[in-house]
Amino acid sequence: MGAERKIRIGVAALFFVTMLLAFSGVCGSLAGVLPGMQFAPALMRCLTAFSAGALAAVLGIAAVTICFGRFYCAVFCPLGIFQDVIGFLSRRKSGVVPNFRRTRYLIAAVAYGMLNSAGIFCFSCWIRIRFSGEWRDRSPSAERRFWW
Repeated sequence: MGAERKIRIGVAALFFVTMLLAFSGVCGSLAGVLPGMQFAPALMRCLTAFSAGALAAVLGIAAVTICFGRFYCAVFCPLGIFQDVIGFLSRRKSGVVPNFRRTRYLIAAVAYGMLNSAGIFCFSCWIRIRFSGEWRDRSPSAERRFWW
């Protein structure tokens, strides 16, 4: 194992443990600082309530990713670190993982079908409520307030 890889794994482990401690409440002061270093919270802050710090974080993460590839995901993103650990453990436990193409497409089709059926159900409920008139307030005080 090369020296660069050992350094990356050490920094990733340190950052992952720090994130766990911050979000578990042990290091409360870090919980306010560490999400600012993540791409999604910084991007949301930049888009909703613009700040120069959020813009600098987004541009910095983008520049690091463009220059060094998945360095951000391998070192600073807790989900990326967790995926690397799970991948390492699964490669260590078993050999080659077979490709379950049919299973993947079946799961995707079921998820897509559930998404479509939920959307159709919500749209039909909205149509039924919107045009049935049941949502209107029919109390006498409401009729006096809204005379039109």
